[in-house]
Amino acid sequence: MSKQAVFHPNYQLHVEPKYRTCSRELRFRHGNVTFITKTPLFGASETQKAALEWASQSTPPVICVKHGKPTAPDKGPFGCPHDPHRHYSPYAMAIATLECLGETTPRTIKIYFCDGSVHQEDSHHKIHWEGKIAFVEPVATASDVAQ
Repeated sequence: MSKQAVFHPNYQLHVEPKYRTCSRELRFRHGNVTFITKTPLFGASETQKAALEWASQSTPPVICVKHGKPTAPDKGPFGCPHDPHRHYSPYAMAIATLECLGETTPRTIKIYFCDGSVHQEDSHHKIHWEGKIAFVEPVATASDVAQ
């Protein structure tokens, strides 16, 4: 078995804050409690940071993020499914496991490290951007497929 990197985020707890206390934070909700962790996440790898940023938008609080060494990606260049102006060219991929508060089954995600670009020119926008970006894709589990 290959060595896995493990990260346990530290949280501050808030009951329904009305405003953001800091723009450099990741927020997770569980019940009526907001779990907040500040960034940068010292001690976390780039894979773990990307996993936590993705998770903050779609999961309960993450207790633990684990991943192995990044490998070659399992797919070539692709476009963003939600924005036809975004394009990604993966150069590495990592598979991470997230253990979330209140969930018995860990979540598995693929994190693609990409050269990304956005090119949009029309009467409303003139956007040209190129840089490094992480694209996260959830991995379907057997229970997801059965539903």
